[in-house]
Amino acid sequence: MAKTCKRNFWAAVLDESVENAESGVTTHTDYTKYIFMEGSRAWLCTENREILSLLWICTVLDLNPIILPTLLAEMDSDVARFNA
Repeated sequence: MAKTCKRNFWAAVLDESVENAESGVTTHTDYTKYIFMEGSRAWLCTENREILSLLWICTVLDLNPIILPTLLAEMDSDVARFNA
């Protein structure tokens, strides 16, 4: 049970980071939203392997972290096409 709770927690952290990187946090000012977005993107693209890093969380969740930067690039491409 405890292992499932930990996995759910870390999955939620990862999900929130991807969401922030995609659109920023919607309950703050534009500048704060930008800070959250940039911070999340930097965290998602880091190669840091220390505790609480993206790679560490992916190890906990048994996920391949290689796909996340690709997903961010696809989101950027979708946004650019939408705004064009």
